[in-house]
Amino acid sequence: MTWHANFTDQVFTALMPYVREHNLTLDNAAKLLKMSPRTLQRRLNEERTNFRHIKDNLLFTVAVEMMGEELSLTHIASQLGFSDISHFSRSFKRISGLTPKLYQRTVLSLNPSQR
Repeated sequence: MTWHANFTDQVFTALMPYVREHNLTLDNAAKLLKMSPRTLQRRLNEERTNFRHIKDNLLFTVAVEMMGEELSLTHIASQLGFSDISHFSRSFKRISGLTPKLYQRTVLSLNPSQR
């Protein structure tokens, strides 16, 4: 089985390097992937997902990586394009079910390899 088994995995992997640098929009992602926004939406829809789901997973993955680097939550929020820490916290909680602080205290403290 190949890691890039489907289009969704390919999109996720291709966009990962840009999460810290850009506030990824559908239009930006489509340009990076050299396709139209509509084509990107259609291809993702064929795999029963959408751009928001991929973006949420990218933001969560990178936020957790940055937490593992012991960066402040304010810095993480700023790097990921959130207007303030509360917006980042609400988004993180919507994705993970935990606030960033609680995630740091519980999940990251259980996994010392993340630190």
